[in-house]
Amino acid sequence: MNIHNDIRIIQLSDCHLSSDNKQQWFGRNPESYLKQLIHDINNNETHDSLILATGDLSHDGSEESYKKLFQFFSKLDRNVYTLAGNHDDPEQMAKHLNQGKISTASHFTQGNWLILMLNTPEPQQEYGYLSEQEFIQIKNILKKHQDKHVLIAMHHPPIRVNCAWIDSVNLRNSQEFMALISQHKNIKAVCFGHVHQDHKTVIDNVQFFSCPSTCHQYLINSDDFAVDDIEAGYRWFNLQHDGQVSSGVTRLIGNHSNAS
Repeated sequence: MNIHNDIRIIQLSDCHLSSDNKQQWFGRNPESYLKQLIHDINNNETHDSLILATGDLSHDGSEESYKKLFQFFSKLDRNVYTLAGNHDDPEQMAKHLNQGKISTASHFTQGNWLILMLNTPEPQQEYGYLSEQEFIQIKNILKKHQDKHVLIAMHHPPIRVNCAWIDSVNLRNSQEFMALISQHKNIKAVCFGHVHQDHKTVIDNVQFFSCPSTCHQYLINSDDFAVDDIEAGYRWFNLQHDGQVSSGVTRLIGNHSNAS
């Protein structure tokens, strides 16, 4: 890919596959929905696009679920970079989602950009936390790539999304994270999963984006747990050579997709 062309990135999140292929989440089968979204990506997105899969890829952490995810992601025939959510088993991810074009790498570069994949799950907890070791690694990677624009991907939101029940299980040490990124003006955007909805905001010139689930969605601006009937989808990014970021969400409409 020519570094002067936009870098196209597709974010998938919160697939919640399990060992049971008949599993239903609020009337939706996660395998069926993921299959439809992969079909749409293959038909509608450029072949040189990259995939970020931002956690809760499995629901039960089972080996069988990661074998399925490997099969699904392999059908994309693109580089797929995965990170863990609070439902994931990192050991099973490393075993099954770290081969071929599928990776659990902590970071990678593409053109004029650095993409950082952060590890936020805290064992046995729904909320997220960045360990001291993770902060050290982030700082070292950023220092090494000061000449790159930066997109950070993570599972837990480092900001509030105006849903009280979701905001109670976000990134616990978000203040430390926000303080860190404020020191690096080349950080242009942060994307995350966990919230099963489309949320976007700008804080101190950094854009923050959440991603729909590939299966069931949560109702926006709801203090209590509530499911939305809006369709599943994915988020896309165009990362430009000069550091500009544009983004949107594409959702399934029946057997078709609709960009917004």
